[in-house]
Amino acid sequence: MGEEEEYKKYIFAGDRTSWTGNHGAITVPKRVEDGGTVATVALGPSGFMSWICPTSSIQALRSYAVRIQRLRYHPVPHVLSLIANAAHPRLQNIVVALHEALEADCREVYHTPYVLDVKNPRDPKIIGFFPRPAAPPDAPYTDFCFARGRFGSHNTQCWLAPGTSNPAIIAISWFNAGLRVFDLSNPTAPKEVAWFVPPHDGDINKYETWWRGTTENVFVEFDRNLIWIGTHEGTYCLSCPAMGKPVTEPTKIQKWSIPHCNVGWDDQTARAFYFGRSLSQMGSSEV
Repeated sequence: MGEEEEYKKYIFAGDRTSWTGNHGAITVPKRVEDGGTVATVALGPSGFMSWICPTSSIQALRSYAVRIQRLRYHPVPHVLSLIANAAHPRLQNIVVALHEALEADCREVYHTPYVLDVKNPRDPKIIGFFPRPAAPPDAPYTDFCFARGRFGSHNTQCWLAPGTSNPAIIAISWFNAGLRVFDLSNPTAPKEVAWFVPPHDGDINKYETWWRGTTENVFVEFDRNLIWIGTHEGTYCLSCPAMGKPVTEPTKIQKWSIPHCNVGWDDQTARAFYFGRSLSQMGSSEV
């Protein structure tokens, strides 16, 4: 409020279909403390951006990080940097970029998620596109545009997950198209290998109860081969043949997908943490 004139200067002003900021957190594939200097982030209508820190110092990243490249294609509110392994060397320096539909019932151009090669962070390139989800054969509609609600990608699985991530498995929540699971072994041609469309919640006569669509978020447990999705109709735990046999028994987490998150993990991790002001700045009642 009060900045309407500044807003009107943007090319997307008033189109009602552009997410005007970032959606997910900045991803730092190699953390600054370990010598990493590059981070990736999605900034809505400004597209995909890489950021670089001139020195491996967290203070420098905070103070001197500069934008080195942006890729404007469609508004990009969410990105996921893949963690390549020996089995999938082609997925080194690969980023998945998602869009988000804001208008229900396809009252905007369909946005296609895509795959980026960021080997040169100063010059990211689009190398592949995700296929458009098709309506189930027995659905009462021929296309998700007629299923009511928003149709488009929303979130990928979390970067941090229990177990060792499989960079070739990408799970994406797709609003009224439910959950879509892709094989990214060939990053130039993502292949859909599984899908799940839960019941659509809401009253068709009450717009605010159904317009967002169905499936919002997805979380993958790689150590148990389980996929969790959050929908407006409920929470589901799913298995997927592409991931392997599911483990449904309670299992202690042995490791996390991000290496540096395992430092001090479990029995070595302190049971209490302190963050914020120094103790000298705090009164006794605040300790």
